[in-house]
Amino acid sequence: MPQQAFFALMTVVALSVIAAEFGIARSLGRSWHDPRDTLANLNLAAGNLVMAVVWAGFIVWGYTLIHEHRIVDLPATLPGPAMWVVAYLSGELLQYWNHRLSHRWNVLWWGHITHHSSSHLNLSTGPRVNWFYRGMAWILYAPMPLMGFTIEHFIAVQAVMNVYNLLCHTRLHVPLGAVGWVFVTPAAHRLHHTSDPRFFGNYGASLIVWDRLFGTYRELPADISDEQLVWGIGANVDEGSLVRLNFHHLIDLWATAREEGRSFAGMLLGVSAPTVTVRAPSMARPLTPAVLAGFGLVAMSCVAVNQLTHEGPLVPRVVLWIGSLAAVTAFGALLQRRV
Repeated sequence: MPQQAFFALMTVVALSVIAAEFGIARSLGRSWHDPRDTLANLNLAAGNLVMAVVWAGFIVWGYTLIHEHRIVDLPATLPGPAMWVVAYLSGELLQYWNHRLSHRWNVLWWGHITHHSSSHLNLSTGPRVNWFYRGMAWILYAPMPLMGFTIEHFIAVQAVMNVYNLLCHTRLHVPLGAVGWVFVTPAAHRLHHTSDPRFFGNYGASLIVWDRLFGTYRELPADISDEQLVWGIGANVDEGSLVRLNFHHLIDLWATAREEGRSFAGMLLGVSAPTVTVRAPSMARPLTPAVLAGFGLVAMSCVAVNQLTHEGPLVPRVVLWIGSLAAVTAFGALLQRRV
């Protein structure tokens, strides 16, 4: 199935480039990676592989349903190359507004804040994604099936955007020159992860032209190095607990709603600035070979569930799915030292 190939591709690419950057950072003596933070990000990503079994089916069903009620059929009227250009530009533009809304609307910010809540920025930040975000955010791409683009077109565009954007999380300085006028560069995307409001912007996934057109493009002044920037949301969640990583924003909103006598549902659906509480980093102990080996087993089980549980008897698939989620959650608790 196309979605299985998509997640397999993302897994191989992500692990390869993260390992390469980690090694390069060590050789350069740079502290771009905190091993426990990187492992927490990868553990969160492993859980996403398991959640993808559910979300992929739901998204394919919903997307196909909308496609059946398409308004036009551009793939049938446009020649091949032109069709792919229109599909890519459409997906990119929708991603840009999806992304901006995810920083403004609390229900989507709950899903997206996880990606921004670390004190570190590196390639492992790319797959640091809330387990529930994709299940919510895909609906904002509804114009694509309405224009006649199939689920295969959608997955192909998403694959290009996501692989490219993953690479833009690197801390390596990659001079791209004039390419930066059209495409997102690592330097541009780094500003999207700073907590400094003077420099925050750059919402595009692979194209920076939307930021230039809609006034959200930011560039670091020549007298400031990105090594001086502070990453995250100002009150970061440097934790291994998957409960905290996935739900801390909802917990904060609930606490604020009770304290101020406001409606939790109203705050969740509101467009006011997101609320966070200050918390101290809680992952200070060094990793051990046993912890790394344990994560290897957990990660392999999640990959297997992602690739192998789309067919066959329902009960064994559900048991494997629940077991894998329990395994990554338990490993997150181990990383948090709460067991």
